[in-house]
Amino acid sequence: MVQYDKDIDLIVEQWLTWLEHQRKYSPNTLEAYERDIHKFFEFMAQYIQKKMTTEILQKIELADFRSWLAACKRNKLSSSSTARALACVRNFFKFMQQKHGITNSAIGSVRTPKLAKGLPKALDVEKAMEMLEEINNREAQELWVVKRNSALLILIYGAGLRISEALSLRYSDMENHSGSVIIKGKGNKERDIPFISLIKQAIDEYVEICPYNVRYGNVLFVGVQGKALRPEVFQKVIRKARQRLNLPETVTPHAFRHSFATHLLGNGGDLRSIQELLGHKNLSTTQRYTKVNTQQLLENYAQLHPRK
Repeated sequence: MVQYDKDIDLIVEQWLTWLEHQRKYSPNTLEAYERDIHKFFEFMAQYIQKKMTTEILQKIELADFRSWLAACKRNKLSSSSTARALACVRNFFKFMQQKHGITNSAIGSVRTPKLAKGLPKALDVEKAMEMLEEINNREAQELWVVKRNSALLILIYGAGLRISEALSLRYSDMENHSGSVIIKGKGNKERDIPFISLIKQAIDEYVEICPYNVRYGNVLFVGVQGKALRPEVFQKVIRKARQRLNLPETVTPHAFRHSFATHLLGNGGDLRSIQELLGHKNLSTTQRYTKVNTQQLLENYAQLHPRK
């Protein structure tokens, strides 16, 4: 059975061209979207027992979309792949509405499948040290930029900060708290983080040769124009370093925060202390974040909260 008529075939072709040239979608994404929309049409044609036309597309109901998502689940499509397929279908219907005036109100009510909360994998200590050395050995950049990148990575790894927390830090924040600093995290929740001497030393080495007077600035870490360093700039630094070391894509700035927690736990740190250092509201969040094994978690939890 032909899945759809020539009018839809033309719209699909226009849509894919628009995604490629106007939205600059990658070839892999375009291929996935073309496959997803064809599978959607295939299901609907069989489910409704009619060839897809623009008129029928406007009449697809919420229950029909839900049946399609249920079929994706029955076919063991992962949650992420199902979410991508739904994003594809939504995108196509939005294109039809904007470019051709073909509207379906039900698609806006379809809920995206819940995705498992993925966390970056922790690096082992050896790989973390390799990344630090790789960043320090880049001779092509100005020395102060190398020192900045090194200090920022040591800060994230040594204090377990989110990149946004590290980039919002001011030098005066450290001066006002001997050996520690107050970090404002999610929900403006504050926590007191101890600074090991290695962090302070790395930051001072960067500040000493930085061409901008960051000691009295609004932010500690700045870019080459003297403005606040953007997260994507440092993310690019980490991405290039991991590529040179042939490390996986999971090695991101946030992976060093994850490594901080995992290494602390592996060296005898208790969950409650790690929870406070990370700024987690609930202990269960720390449990999931560090991915400890069940037995170790129960032993640590029993020590913290004995129930006799």
